[in-house]
Amino acid sequence: MRNDYGNDHDRKVPNEAKNWNWGAFFLTFVWGLYHRVYLSLLVFVPIVGIVIPFILGAKGSEWAWKRKEWESVEEFTTSQRWWRNLGLAVTLGVVIAFPIIIGLLNILYVMGDQGR
Repeated sequence: MRNDYGNDHDRKVPNEAKNWNWGAFFLTFVWGLYHRVYLSLLVFVPIVGIVIPFILGAKGSEWAWKRKEWESVEEFTTSQRWWRNLGLAVTLGVVIAFPIIIGLLNILYVMGDQGR
C-alpha cells in the first residue's frame, strides 16, 4: 500500500501505523523534524515539553505515515524499527554514560581538593 500526498485526513492509515512509536518517544524533535511532525519542537517549551514525548509515542506512527511518502507498509515499518533501535541505543548510552561522567567528575573534584 503506497500512501499518497492527499489531504492528511483522507489518507488511509494501515494498522502498522497505529502502534506506539518508541523512536518518536525517545528521539522527539530529531524524529519529528525528519518526519515533518513539527509539533515535536514543543519539547523545548517548559512544562509542555514533558508531555510531548508521550503524544509523539501515541500518535507518531500515524503522523509519520501521513506526512511522508512511503513505497510500502514494509518500508514504513522497517524505517520505524530503525528509529526505535536508534532511540533505545541513544537512551541506553546516556543512561550508562551519565553516572560514569558524574563519577569521574567527582574523582577529579576530590583529587583537586587534596592538592590544597
